[in-house]
Amino acid sequence: MTTNRDIERILDTWLSDGPDAVADRVIDVVADRIEHQPQRPAWHLHWRETHVTTKLNPIAAMAALLVIAVVGLAAVVGLSSRGGVGQPGPSATSGPNATPGSSATQGPSPSPFECEGETTGCAGPLAPGEHTATNFLLGLTFTTPEGWVNVRDIRRTYGLKDPTGLAADIEVLGLNAIAEQTEACGPVAKAGIGSSVQDFITAVQTHPGLVASDPVPAEVDGFQGQSIDLVVASTWDQMCPEIDALSPVVLLLTDTGEPPGRTLGYHTDQRVRWIVLDVRGETIIVELVGPLAESSFASSVTRAQPIVDSLKFGAAR
Repeated sequence: MTTNRDIERILDTWLSDGPDAVADRVIDVVADRIEHQPQRPAWHLHWRETHVTTKLNPIAAMAALLVIAVVGLAAVVGLSSRGGVGQPGPSATSGPNATPGSSATQGPSPSPFECEGETTGCAGPLAPGEHTATNFLLGLTFTTPEGWVNVRDIRRTYGLKDPTGLAADIEVLGLNAIAEQTEACGPVAKAGIGSSVQDFITAVQTHPGLVASDPVPAEVDGFQGQSIDLVVASTWDQMCPEIDALSPVVLLLTDTGEPPGRTLGYHTDQRVRWIVLDVRGETIIVELVGPLAESSFASSVTRAQPIVDSLKFGAAR
């Protein structure tokens, strides 16, 4: 028979076997991987920040299993110390001081929604119906069905996600510039590249790290442009360790700031559609990001398309 003391001694020994600290960088990588494990997909890291859907790698999987094992074993020890698994502890609702509406009968309050990337603005979960961006550089309205979430609303980008993962993520991007992929992977605008719709389409078509479809004419809210699909080439091996230590990254966009302050890129496990529009002289990119498989991507875009079709662009703010 294994007593409580035996279990506690085994747990102490197991936990103390090996280093008792993990480098912050390892923790950050594992946490980022788990956060972006497709339940689905970001698809988005942050602005510096790569839009990414990453698969759970073996290290992250082992770390997740380790956490589950420790929590499970600790729970057994805790239950045993309170009188055995078969003996229920005191009920929070049966005590003499428990009254309706008291903290004894209610669970913890839900945490406030956290915006992705920069936290200067986002609306969080959206009710079905029409909505208006608060901070985006252009007036922007759209209509969503039930269940969508606004994860980012800052001057240069407005982001929407379907938490079920069935629909492609939607990002409306402004203040765009084509990025130079330097060894340091910092935000550097590529010299000699213009800012027209065609300039952005050509940059995608000619990038050595991308495989792109033929562009087709596109229109949103009466504004004309072109649409193009892209994936990262399987032969691309450029790494950006400060963004992702495990997977190659194609850096594709930075911003028009002086100096630029962000980079945006893609990984090998996602498929992307750019709808590049000229909106009163501002080149706006409506980005849809979904699974790599063509059939799954097509399905995810179909689910997101009604929102894209509902986009209305107002005047510059």
